[in-house]
Amino acid sequence: MSYFLSKAHRTDDQLLTVLDQSAIWTLYGRGGREIGRLRSLREAIRATISFETDGHRVSAVCQQPGDSVILFREQIARIASMIPGPGKTSPEPLLGGVHGGT
Repeated sequence: MSYFLSKAHRTDDQLLTVLDQSAIWTLYGRGGREIGRLRSLREAIRATISFETDGHRVSAVCQQPGDSVILFREQIARIASMIPGPGKTSPEPLLGGVHGGT
């Protein structure tokens, strides 16, 4: 079985190396509605966790311009689980709904 990987896909390792590089990352919610813009992937992941905690579903995080890199919920959760939060030594909690929730 072959899987199609778009040009906008990056591996988890590739994304971890650019966590703090300056770039515009857009958060998209239900129906493709833009719900935020952040200045680094780390900030975008933290904002995603915050939105999810407040009950707002984030469908994708995309690097601009032109959605040149796209992370969907499952990959966002994996990356979040690999990085510690601010002032913490343990990784961020996983996003709700990615692993069997809503």
